[in-house]
Amino acid sequence: MQFPIRTCLPILALLLCFNLLYAQKTGTLSVVPGFIKTAPDANIITPTGVAVDKAGNIYITNAGPHKLLEFDRDGNYLRSLLDGVLVKPHGVRVDREGFIWVTDLELHVVLKVAPSGQIAMVLGQLATSGEQDPNRKTVMFFKPADIAFDPDGNIFVADGYGNSRVVKLDKNGNFIKAWGQKGPEPGNFDNPHNVIIDRNNRLYVADRYNKRIQIFDLDGKLLDTWTHLGIPWGLAYGDDGMIYMSDGNNEKILVLDTTGKILNEYENPGQIPGALRAVHGITTDSAGNIYVTEVMNWRVEKFVRR
Repeated sequence: MQFPIRTCLPILALLLCFNLLYAQKTGTLSVVPGFIKTAPDANIITPTGVAVDKAGNIYITNAGPHKLLEFDRDGNYLRSLLDGVLVKPHGVRVDREGFIWVTDLELHVVLKVAPSGQIAMVLGQLATSGEQDPNRKTVMFFKPADIAFDPDGNIFVADGYGNSRVVKLDKNGNFIKAWGQKGPEPGNFDNPHNVIIDRNNRLYVADRYNKRIQIFDLDGKLLDTWTHLGIPWGLAYGDDGMIYMSDGNNEKILVLDTTGKILNEYENPGQIPGALRAVHGITTDSAGNIYVTEVMNWRVEKFVRR
């Protein structure tokens, strides 16, 4: 059956409109299918954290047999770290000196790891939750979720699942201050899940269950609150000065400027390559590529800008 051109034009216009709307909704990101090549004995299971070092090597925390994995910039498996040490790792970051930092929800500690794989510093008390050890006058954590660093080397811990606070320590691990407790009030948190610092020394906290990002100065003074972005799970600060956010409830990746304006939005729930399912951790490399972990798809995906 043939249709007159006059009849087809409105249909074609409708399809074009739909495609434009879909492209606007999903943003300008393309997945690199099968980028991460896991080792035969190191399947990735419910990955949470992802970080990239200056060489482009990628670090992934997960619940598999090897809980901290390293891959090269092409996605090839290199090695595992801290085998037999980590129990339930969550966040992973790499600092300016190349040290790898990992939080463990079950051990209630933050570990600083040298590139050689040796543990260089332990923050918190092994398998013991709390806020501070009164006998040793040292900081304790309750399921710490993430870490960030300022230009002076001070350490900021999103002490997230249990204590609902941010803890500031000096570069040697000495306690400086903490702020926040569980609640919806400004300056309080309900699962501070990720924390980053921009080049203007503004500290961003993914206040996950309060569905907002709170911005502080480095002394804990509240500067701003963003409530228009959905539910922030992961945060990253790119070399381009942009903020990258994952939303595992709505299966989105957002690119923001430092005023909170959405510059790019990618939404694609599902299981196929490029789709998202409980998207969790997020990071970028020096070329602006985006890496995300997906808790329910058991994978880490790499996205490039089209």
